[in-house]
Amino acid sequence: SLNGQVTMQDASLLFDYLAGGVHFNNLQRYLGEVSGLSGLTAYDGALITQFCFEQFPLFPVEGGIVEMYAEGNLSIPEITAYAGAEFELPVQIENGFNVAAFEADISLEGEPVVLLEIAGPNQGVWFARFSGEYPQCDLYLGGSEPCNGNQDLLYLTFHIPDTAAGSFSMLLSNIVLNETEIAGQVYQEIDIQSTRFQEPESIMPETFSFEPAYPNPFNPVANMVFSIPMMSQVKLTIYNSLGQEVEVMESGALPAGRYSRIWDATRYSSGIYIAELIAGNNRQCQKLLLVK
Repeated sequence: SLNGQVTMQDASLLFDYLAGGVHFNNLQRYLGEVSGLSGLTAYDGALITQFCFEQFPLFPVEGGIVEMYAEGNLSIPEITAYAGAEFELPVQIENGFNVAAFEADISLEGEPVVLLEIAGPNQGVWFARFSGEYPQCDLYLGGSEPCNGNQDLLYLTFHIPDTAAGSFSMLLSNIVLNETEIAGQVYQEIDIQSTRFQEPESIMPETFSFEPAYPNPFNPVANMVFSIPMMSQVKLTIYNSLGQEVEVMESGALPAGRYSRIWDATRYSSGIYIAELIAGNNRQCQKLLLVK
C-alpha cells in the first residue's frame, strides 16, 4: 500500500492484484516480492500474512530463513450437486507439508456452472481470490497457518442453473504449493440431479447454525441439531477435555437442510466434552457436560 508499514491490507491487495482486481506499479510489484523469487505469487501474500502474525522477523528477500518447500497429494471428493442450488466442493490435501499458499488453473466442462466463491481452510487467516469465469478460472490462496497432514485445503462454491442436468467436470492444472510446482492434474466429474433430496424450500435454512445441545447437562444421551444452507462436507466430532477425539458423529457430504444427531455417551465417564461441527468453511464448537 506504500504507507511504509507491512499490514494485512498489503496481503489483501496482493491477492486482488493476482486476480486482476487492482493495478500495481513497478515499485509495488518490487516491494511485494518478499519471497525473493521471480514474480508476485500467492506465497508472497502468505508470507506477508505470516509476518503480520509475527511468525518470523524478516522476509526471505531480506535474508530471513523461511521454509518455502511444500508438498501434498490433492483430490476432489465425489459429490452430487442439485439443479437450481448452490453447493460447496472441497479440494482436499493428503500428506500435506508446510502448505501456506496454493495456485492453480481450473477448467470446467459440461453444464455451465458458475463459480461464486473460493475460501481457505478452517484455521488461521486466509486470503482467497479467483479470476475468470466458465469454462476457465485461476485460483489464488494463501494464509497464516500452513496446512499439514490430511485436511480440506480450500472450498469452491458453485451455482448450478435450474435447467442443468447430467454432469460437469472440473480439472485442476498448473498447481503450485507455495513456490513448488506439483506434477500432474486433479480431475473429478460432478453429477447433477434435477430434484433435490431435502426439505421443502419454504423451510430450508438460510444460514449455518449449530443449536445448543439438549439436554445439557445430560446422561447418557444428548441431541445435537444443526442446519446448513447448501450442500457441504460436514464433520461432527466429539472431543474430551484433553482435546482427544472421542467419536465422529457425522462425516461426509450432506444436502442443505436441518439435521439431528444423537450422541450416546453410555460408555464414557462423567466430565466436559466438546462437540465440534465443521460444514464447509464454517466451524462452531460447544461444551457438553456428562453427569452420571
